[in-house]
Amino acid sequence: MKQYNFLTIILFLVIVTPLFSQSTSKVFFTRFDQYSGRVYSDGLGGGSPTILVNNIDRPANVAIDWSVSPHKMYVAINGGNKITRYDIDGTNPVDILTGQTSVNDIELDLTIVHFI
Repeated sequence: MKQYNFLTIILFLVIVTPLFSQSTSKVFFTRFDQYSGRVYSDGLGGGSPTILVNNIDRPANVAIDWSVSPHKMYVAINGGNKITRYDIDGTNPVDILTGQTSVNDIELDLTIVHFI
């Protein structure tokens, strides 16, 4: 019986870990000033950040969905009172939640599947 439990744990780790593991080589962040808001990515070692999304009104936060392919990036945009989904490289924007007040933070719950 103990072998069965041990085997179940190993199979769970082998199957689930690739679905939900995060890339450990990049960090994603937002920045805005009086002129423009941007979303960046950069290596953990620093260097020269890459602009992924440019000219958005007060981006507040970013969350990455590593469980889908291609990976998706969700940006809370305080100035537009919305949450917009992009491909991980900043292309293909889709407004998924609009008309909100003071969108300041975002979290993804990847453990629950919602059907709309």
